Amino acid sequence: MTRRTPGSLGAASVAGVHPSPPLPPWMQPGPPGRPRSTGRGFAVGILTAGIGLYVWTYRVHKEMKAHSGQGVGGGIAVVITLAMGLATPFLTSAEVGGLYARRGLPEPVRAWTGLWVLVPALLGYLTALAAALTIALLLSDPSAALIVTAAVAGYLALLLPCTWVWFRRTNEALNRYWQAVT
Repeated sequence: MTRRTPGSLGAASVAGVHPSPPLPPWMQPGPPGRPRSTGRGFAVGILTAGIGLYVWTYRVHKEMKAHSGQGVGGGIAVVITLAMGLATPFLTSAEVGGLYARRGLPEPVRAWTGLWVLVPALLGYLTALAAALTIALLLSDPSAALIVTAAVAGYLALLLPCTWVWFRRTNEALNRYWQAVT
């Protein structure tokens, strides 16, 4: 495998992969987006109770659509996130991977990368159901609040690290892409 130089996503970056023929002028890519700090983006998402991740979603999808002419764009991505939040990790990772694929390069992330969020989220829904049942059954028992608190803490202890893995992989792949095309 040949060595990749900073700022290159050409054929020399991966042995045996040949670039696509040049695109006609009307299909030329638009301006690249800007790299974003992965740690800062995730921390802002947590500190703002998720609002920062909506902003991140809007911005990266808007930039990917402006650059490639493909994808859902920022507004639709936020609507999808609001309506079907669990679809967003799959959609975002798929669109980031598509940027690489359109250049004939291996996709560092794909839609399946979203499974990092799906599995703990589904377990979280089961935890919420169990917490609701606990409250219903033990309403008069003061220990019910402690049980619910423990269930929520357990859910977050599982969800946050898994969401971090997805966010880190997807955001860093997008950052590498933007740095290479500038």
